[in-house]
Amino acid sequence: MRFPTLSVAILAMTLTTTPSLAADPAGVHRMKLGDFTVVTLKDAQGMRPLDKLIANPEEIPNAGVKTPDDPAPLGVNAFLVDTGASLVLIDSGNGKAANGQALDNLRAAGYQPEQVTTVLLTHLHGDHVGGMAVDGKPIFPNATVYLERREADFWLGPDALKTAPESRRPGMEKAKTNLEPYEKAGKLKIFDGAATLMTGFDVVPAYGHTPGHTAYMLESKGQRLLVWGDIIHIQQLQLPNPNVSLVFDVDALMARETRKTFLAHAVAQGYPIAGMHMAFPGIGYIKPADKGYRWEPVSP
Repeated sequence: MRFPTLSVAILAMTLTTTPSLAADPAGVHRMKLGDFTVVTLKDAQGMRPLDKLIANPEEIPNAGVKTPDDPAPLGVNAFLVDTGASLVLIDSGNGKAANGQALDNLRAAGYQPEQVTTVLLTHLHGDHVGGMAVDGKPIFPNATVYLERREADFWLGPDALKTAPESRRPGMEKAKTNLEPYEKAGKLKIFDGAATLMTGFDVVPAYGHTPGHTAYMLESKGQRLLVWGDIIHIQQLQLPNPNVSLVFDVDALMARETRKTFLAHAVAQGYPIAGMHMAFPGIGYIKPADKGYRWEPVSP
């Protein structure tokens, strides 16, 4: 993985959070990042039994949590970045058909889906791509959508459905349905590995959870924020013990090593993280703790 570097001292001096507007509902959080405004859009919050989430339950005791929450809280966030010149959405949530609230919260934050100019997808699981289309029509009709090549090949390739296990096929159909309107309109753009997609938005490969799972490093006026997708799902277990794996990981071993690399780098560099499954508002800092890590959220 190739990470841009940043002076921790500069970041500490310049990163600020701004109070939510009085009209903001509980599912919206705003943070200034240089000239950017990063808006967390809460999409969902639920409870899931650990035996339906954790692929290697023998690692749970090594997290040092005597009585882990079971069922465990599992939230979903999407992030809107207002650069002042464009609106960039990172992931779209579950979609209304699956009771996702990201679109409602986008509107509640004062934006309309027609204003979104770019959508960056971390990967194609349903809780990230499910809010892209409805009834065959794009929800963000003026947006160009960016997706990593490995991810596109795995989920959307011509032989993807033929070779996939039965359990994965509904997710593939959902991904195809949600991206088809953009592909037909020539607005689905494929990139390959590390790249700069536009000023202030760098791709950081984060493979493992899915074959093309992607993080995005945002930068404005020397301030950075890593939107890391699904590096962590269950923070109460995976922060203190990064070896805990999820049943959703396509390559659990690679995902585990990617998680360890990202956690160590976040601590070493001191930049904040935005996570799709971190507790709302989903933005905070990774701090060392005992043998693992802990989460220090920004103020909600």
